[in-house]
Amino acid sequence: MRPREINIALLPGDGIGPEITTSAVAVLNAAATNHGIELRFTSHEAGAQFFQRSGVGISSDVMQELEKADAILFGAMGLPDVRLPDGREVTPQLELREHF
Repeated sequence: MRPREINIALLPGDGIGPEITTSAVAVLNAAATNHGIELRFTSHEAGAQFFQRSGVGISSDVMQELEKADAILFGAMGLPDVRLPDGREVTPQLELREHF
């Protein structure tokens, strides 16, 4: 019997986000293996560092890809020194909540 496949969009984020996400993926893969599930992770850029390069916290292309996923694994996003022109912190997590 072929294992059930789950497609997970990965948003590692900033700061400790990538480290946390790596550990979370390891735990999820171990649990999935024990239950005959295959997890397929696709990593996407979003967050404060992405904002510094692109001018947006999360792109519309990434949002479209997230819509196709079975689940989203969100790391940690935001860096205290990276701010929008009005002084607010870059918070793509709010955009995700509003969108979904």
